[in-house]
Amino acid sequence: MYRVLNRNILCSILLYQVIWTASFAPAQEVIQPECLEPIGVREVTAFQPELTGRSVNVALVELSQPGDDPDNDILDYHFLPNIDHQALENINLRNIYSYQNPQRQALSSDHASMIAGILFGDTGEDLVEMERPGRFRYKGIIPQASVDLFETNWFLYKKVLSSEHEPFDNDVISISWGTDADDAVTMWWQRGLDAMVVRDNVLIVAASGNGSDEFHSISKPSWGHNIISVGAARSLGRYPEFLTYLGPPTENGSNSGPTEDGRCKPELIAPGLCLGPVAYSYKTFVCDMSAESFSSYAAPQVAGVAGLLIDAARQNDLIPADDPRVIKALLLNGANKLIGWHKGFSGLDDDYAAPLDYRQGAGLVDAWNSYQQLIAGRYDPNQMDSNTGWDWNMVSLDPNYPDHQKVYYLPRPVAKEGVITATLCWYQYYQQEGIAYQPLPHNILVLELWSVDDEGRLLDRLDYSESTLDTLQHIYYQNVTELQVALVVSVLPRSQGLDGYEAFGLAFTDNQSNWLGDQLAGDLNADGIVAVQDMMQLINAWKSQKDGDMLTDYYFKEDINCDGLIDALDFEIMATQWQKQSAWY
Repeated sequence: MYRVLNRNILCSILLYQVIWTASFAPAQEVIQPECLEPIGVREVTAFQPELTGRSVNVALVELSQPGDDPDNDILDYHFLPNIDHQALENINLRNIYSYQNPQRQALSSDHASMIAGILFGDTGEDLVEMERPGRFRYKGIIPQASVDLFETNWFLYKKVLSSEHEPFDNDVISISWGTDADDAVTMWWQRGLDAMVVRDNVLIVAASGNGSDEFHSISKPSWGHNIISVGAARSLGRYPEFLTYLGPPTENGSNSGPTEDGRCKPELIAPGLCLGPVAYSYKTFVCDMSAESFSSYAAPQVAGVAGLLIDAARQNDLIPADDPRVIKALLLNGANKLIGWHKGFSGLDDDYAAPLDYRQGAGLVDAWNSYQQLIAGRYDPNQMDSNTGWDWNMVSLDPNYPDHQKVYYLPRPVAKEGVITATLCWYQYYQQEGIAYQPLPHNILVLELWSVDDEGRLLDRLDYSESTLDTLQHIYYQNVTELQVALVVSVLPRSQGLDGYEAFGLAFTDNQSNWLGDQLAGDLNADGIVAVQDMMQLINAWKSQKDGDMLTDYYFKEDINCDGLIDALDFEIMATQWQKQSAWY
């Protein structure tokens, strides 16, 4: 079945449900955490309530955190979520994997409890009472998923680096720790994790880093070719409003790419602050306000949405959409572009060699957009009635073979000023040598958008993505005039012939809403109003810029129109927004 649901229609349905249930529900009852509102999770579960993650197995890999007593840190082992908390007491826990040491007690941490709450939390019909935001029920993204808990060192040595691998049946792995080290041991397990994605057909999501550390580059393991790296969107306003209103990441709030070898990271961003359970109490919920944002809490939101999509693929009999490459393509293709999004570095031209923005990736994850592309169905030119869908397929690595190219003819013309997005994902492969992994030559796939005539002949190439470094390509194209179009997936020709095929996941649509966030572009200090402080910040940035030079770094928030220069055009935009306020101000 192929169907694309209009977001406005769904909102009307949800509004009717809210009005109908208002007389039966306690006053001010809401579902937390609010960070799930701007990423479309509630819209998906409202439309298909049976999506609870019940068909999905998730691994949570947690690094031991310092305890409250410095004298006992060497003995204590703080890596477990608080499964006695009312939000986690019904967690579908399969097993806990860690080193057993009678001298080192395994204990809960706030970090693990918060992440587990985002993913698996559920207070059922019980109401939680807090001064702000009032009375609420707490529900994570996939509360009925099966869960395995891993302590990081056990996981790395037993699951990643061991030469004897037991079958690994988890569908998604969520990781919210990292390092900037690039020594031999770090790269040893980094490549092992990358290889695990291919070997065990598992999707791995990892945090990019918080940006406030001594390093700002993408942290490992999210650095990996096959691993989805997640940055933290910029938080705006005060608690609890900052859980709803978001902007692009800032340098001190989230690590960003490119990686040292030039690849685009992160792939996605998500809210960095989130309400969640704590380690020391049965019923207390907190939102850590000690930093602007945390990629630690952004990563499980993307992992949860991935689990939601896998559950939807299985419950709606849409196999092989549960393949990690297809899920990754759906996640990236459904993302919202926030203020300042631009492929690669800021500039006037599109960057065909960089598929994503170096700070936002593909944008803010949006479960509803990705879900619509999933349920639209697998590409079938004989049955499709919309330009939305996905595919899992293979192309020959030999350009002399007829199947070295796949053409996807979209059935409907793309409307004038319509936007078509398409994302292509495949793997980097590794060869195992004992307990070490060596990368194999990187196969390069290319994604192109062409206009076609009534006979299906390719006419003009409208857009393309041709990164020779990444294992993904991404197109975000605004149409000038109504056109019939086709997407083309092919292999970049090489000087030597290659045998075999490359499998890929593809997602595409021309019918997607794009929530831009709640930040006025001229509100540089994110206090909710465009005022004198913002103008002074813009003037100072303009003064420090070399005359006539393009900005050499990626997105600068003072470059309001994102053309690579701080100039009169940016001042004009700020003037048109003068004294305007965000909704939460």
